[in-house]
Amino acid sequence: MGLYGTWKVTGTSGGFSGQGYTPTYSHLVIKPYGIYGIVRNDSLISTGKISIKNQTDSELFVDFISALSPGNTVVSSSYIQLHNDTLDLYSPCCDMFNTHFKKVK
Repeated sequence: MGLYGTWKVTGTSGGFSGQGYTPTYSHLVIKPYGIYGIVRNDSLISTGKISIKNQTDSELFVDFISALSPGNTVVSSSYIQLHNDTLDLYSPCCDMFNTHFKKVK
């Protein structure tokens, strides 16, 4: 599965309005061993690990565990769908806010 790499935000969808939101970051970086980083304006704004809870050939359910939060609490849980060079994060909770990415590296 080509999960590891740098993913550029291409848009959002869902949410209470159904129109998505303005993205608050530009890139998601996922490195081997499940280390992630969230980048905005070429600056790392969050980091931590992902914990894979369930996996199929093209879909994962993961917890994002922040290294910056006290007690390393789960920041969010998401379904991740991979299709060649695209990645979609689907939120299973709250306002069902989704983020879409294209692989850049």
